Amino acid sequence: MNRALVLCIMTATLCSSPATLRAQTDQTDYQLRLPRDGLIWHLAAAPLYFLWGTALHEGSHALTAKALGYAIDEFKPYPHIAKLDDGTKLLVGGVTVIRDPVRDRDMVWIAAAPFIADAVVFLASDLALGCVDPRSEAAPILLFGGMMMPWSDIANGLLSALMPESDIRKFQKLAGAPAWAIAVVGGAITVAATVRLWQRADRVLFLPAAPDAAGLPSAAAGLTNGRYGLSYGFRF
Repeated sequence: MNRALVLCIMTATLCSSPATLRAQTDQTDYQLRLPRDGLIWHLAAAPLYFLWGTALHEGSHALTAKALGYAIDEFKPYPHIAKLDDGTKLLVGGVTVIRDPVRDRDMVWIAAAPFIADAVVFLASDLALGCVDPRSEAAPILLFGGMMMPWSDIANGLLSALMPESDIRKFQKLAGAPAWAIAVVGGAITVAATVRLWQRADRVLFLPAAPDAAGLPSAAAGLTNGRYGLSYGFRF
């Protein structure tokens, strides 16, 4: 369940950080979109987004295995108590059980499938967010479901690299890739995705403050003119 912790930390960070770049460059007050414009419903729907992310991960395993000709004995893309081979029970986020035997060269693709799917969904959602109005109803869906969920899966995969049964560890051993190369490439991808997610969240979560009765921007409790938080100076 490491992914749930990663998601909570990232969501709290995004929603508590000011729109630093725009506040410093255009001298406009920005405030968090919550609760106006319905963002609160997207935060309340966090369990559904989590289930979508789990379905994407486990579904990628299952579809890849089926495409390679293997039968699926068990497919549970949701949190549940799983019974391990030694009889112990463990809370897992989801599971796909593929009928043995599985060739090593095929398991390389099966293990890598969720991360390939994550990258495709993340990039497609990033491109879509460049075409829609940040104030639209679709923008938070693309941000949370299309970018944050795949990002959390990639980050969790990197964090679980030391676990012997993790997808990234299986890929590393079966593909014969050195552990340091996986760490460097995975770390670089995660950092790049984090920066891009932060940029998109800055546009979707923070909107210009509505003027008050006197025609002045309303104060947003410290979210406006402070020079703190992460600042970045490049655009894509």
